[in-house]
Amino acid sequence: MTETGPRFPFERDQLDPPREYKDLRDNQPVSPVTLWDGSRAWLITGYDEMRAALSDPGFSSEMHREGFPTISEARRAVDMKERDFIGMDGAEHQRYRRMFTREFTAKRMVALRDSVEAIADILLTDMLRQEPPVDLVAEFSSKFPALVMSRLFGASFEDNEFISANGAARHNMQSTPEEAAAGHERTIAYVKRLIAQKLENPADDMLTRLIEQFLVPGEVTEDELAEMAGFIFRAGHDTTANMISMSVLALLVHPDQLRDLRDHPDLINGAVEELLRYLSPVQFVPRRLALTDVQVGSVTIPAGEGIFNAAPSANRDDRMFAHPDELDLRRDAARHLSFGYGVHQCLGQPLARLELQVALPMIFDRIPTIRLAHDLSSVKFKTDMQVYGVYNLNITWDGYRR
Repeated sequence: MTETGPRFPFERDQLDPPREYKDLRDNQPVSPVTLWDGSRAWLITGYDEMRAALSDPGFSSEMHREGFPTISEARRAVDMKERDFIGMDGAEHQRYRRMFTREFTAKRMVALRDSVEAIADILLTDMLRQEPPVDLVAEFSSKFPALVMSRLFGASFEDNEFISANGAARHNMQSTPEEAAAGHERTIAYVKRLIAQKLENPADDMLTRLIEQFLVPGEVTEDELAEMAGFIFRAGHDTTANMISMSVLALLVHPDQLRDLRDHPDLINGAVEELLRYLSPVQFVPRRLALTDVQVGSVTIPAGEGIFNAAPSANRDDRMFAHPDELDLRRDAARHLSFGYGVHQCLGQPLARLELQVALPMIFDRIPTIRLAHDLSSVKFKTDMQVYGVYNLNITWDGYRR
């Protein structure tokens, strides 16, 4: 008889992962779950088990394969259309990934830092001119990474709402297959228009460099470049925006940790890693499909069945992190799995770190008296989205630094 499990996904509990994860992690860190269509997949909740799975070549990342696990019918529709490198294996994955590697080097991030700081300062200055309370999500968190990505791509910031809306259609677990697929198609069409503009009017930006290095010489087609660039553009908006808002909220409800960070600003790099571990906004990836029978921990995943690697759970595994449900900015959290693990580890993580390292100290420095305008119950969490966060974060203050 085929072993079945509980319906997946589970719902998160404000700043914490779903409560079901701890029991599974403690008793069956590789466990069967039942998906929206009644099919079986396997949920990996343990830290060691997740690293092992993401290192095993017996699993495929190719999302268009039959049986590849999805959390919704809409997500399946997108999987069948997308052709970005996170959904590729082996040499094909490496070929496309290398196109972008030089754009996210440490040297590039150092060169970009002044621009990122200037963007954050302008947005905070504009926000602080308003009468509190204001919504940090609308006035800063969603705009800041969008402006950074627009700067990288040489795109118009005014197009941000268009990109965000299409990304939301793709990530919303309540979207229909048609809505999710249409959001993806509109994003690719937008990037193709941007490519056409750059071909006619080159500039000093990432997309122009990709066009000159790969499209013009014929190493990639326009369709391929649009898919890859569209993925980078979209991914650079959503996850960082959610991390900024969630990090501010987490620090506000942990005043001892916020006080320590303010007293010791040199903690910021480690604090960002701990916040990434503690909050883990990307909920249901990396996903994989077993090409053969694969052993993970004490469980054999049968060929043709899929796995979900639950980073929010692995990052709370007490076999790896002592007192994992506590936020401790002095913890060494560098081995968290919020950016994945192995050859598919998030390419844009240097930029995400830079944005968080810039935004969080600036917010708390410019607004010494920042606090929630209402109690925590007024915050609406994104329980319906694949990338977790908050829809609103109303803050207030008594004074600020110019």
